[in-house]
Amino acid sequence: MLEIYIPEAYFSEMAFTIDVLLGDMAGLQYTLKGSQNLDYTELKCDAKCIRIKNCFFKEPLYHTSKVPTECSRESLNFRNKSWQFTQMYGVPNIVDLDDVVEINSDFIASSYFMLSRWEEMLEHKKDEYGRFDAEQALCVRKDFYHLPIVNEYSSILIEILQTMGYAGQTKSTKAQLLLSHDIDITRKYKHWYNILKAGFEEGDLKVKELWKHISNEEQINTDPFFNFSKLSDIAISRGLKLTYYFAAVNESKPQFDIFDYRVDDRNIKDAIRALIDQGHNIGLHPSYNSYKNEIMIMEEKARLEEVAGVEITRSRQHYLRYDVEKTPAYLQNAGIKQDSSMHYSIGPGFRTGACFEHSMYDIKQRKKLSIRQQPLIFMDTHLVERPMEEILENFSKVSSQVIKHGGVMTVLWHNNNVWPASNLRKYITLVDHFQNQYN
Repeated sequence: MLEIYIPEAYFSEMAFTIDVLLGDMAGLQYTLKGSQNLDYTELKCDAKCIRIKNCFFKEPLYHTSKVPTECSRESLNFRNKSWQFTQMYGVPNIVDLDDVVEINSDFIASSYFMLSRWEEMLEHKKDEYGRFDAEQALCVRKDFYHLPIVNEYSSILIEILQTMGYAGQTKSTKAQLLLSHDIDITRKYKHWYNILKAGFEEGDLKVKELWKHISNEEQINTDPFFNFSKLSDIAISRGLKLTYYFAAVNESKPQFDIFDYRVDDRNIKDAIRALIDQGHNIGLHPSYNSYKNEIMIMEEKARLEEVAGVEITRSRQHYLRYDVEKTPAYLQNAGIKQDSSMHYSIGPGFRTGACFEHSMYDIKQRKKLSIRQQPLIFMDTHLVERPMEEILENFSKVSSQVIKHGGVMTVLWHNNNVWPASNLRKYITLVDHFQNQYN
């Protein structure tokens, strides 16, 4: 049996990190035990030991001085194996003493840094939407945002354990594609002047159809943004299940809550029920200011549940607004079991350094949460207007990493961005490209 000894003073933080590295990602069975030794974390099995140098878990814990100033891609060699990895804490070497192996690069500290996102609770600049400015993130500044470095650490630890004779069962996973749609806008033709403009300037409506749109609200079902059934058909024909995130705001709408529907509108309610019947998931798209308002999240979730007729357990924050000290706990308290907001809007990448669903941590209360994070990796708004070749290049840069680690490629493509037809072709091309890569 694998026994892992971690410093008692930081048991909660380190246990959370190891549970992601070796539990969530590798499926290992082990026992965690407290230790008075602050210098190392020790993995012991059959009289053999791996020691991982502790270079972070000492007071003061969260301070700007503890954010690494240098990060680099390095090689790590052990017996007949060699790996490329991102060096953050410690030094990039292994001391091999046969039955005792010392890893002097602190994989646990580096993983905790990425998974907890504690750098985001330090004093920081905010972007135009009041979010942590992605350009300040270490992974962006040091150019490893495109790499799932926590998955890399996990893989290296497993291979070292196995090389030393560990024969325990590990989890083997095949990469999968998780498609999702945030529903912000459901109508392209909201007003008569939109319809006239489209009909006479853009040419995407025949003149004889104009009167139908002007005179009959029921024509929403033919609006190019009200395309839930089309998206469903595309997914089902490829053996995929979708997640739709619907907003459930009340009448009072702040500037950035641009939703053009209410979830209790008959057409929206019917669409949600139909999607559930087809086997898709319905999640909550909490409103712009909800990330710092627990009551708001609870009210919006209850409103969506009343319409959907099912328990809502998934969420993604509107504009990806997130406070790492508050939002995860607020979502958990509201009954959300899986969030998918961890992403920087600057482009495709791995905000938590992971391409697997993983546990989350309450930094303030120093405890592992029951809510889990399904990191968002690719979002349409980065690139939808770019040429297909450029979109595919950016997509492949991260999807190749997901496939390498057998992870989950979580994609957000807004329903209103599958129009015009050229955008729909881009969406389908990415879906088919990923499936062809790993099938």
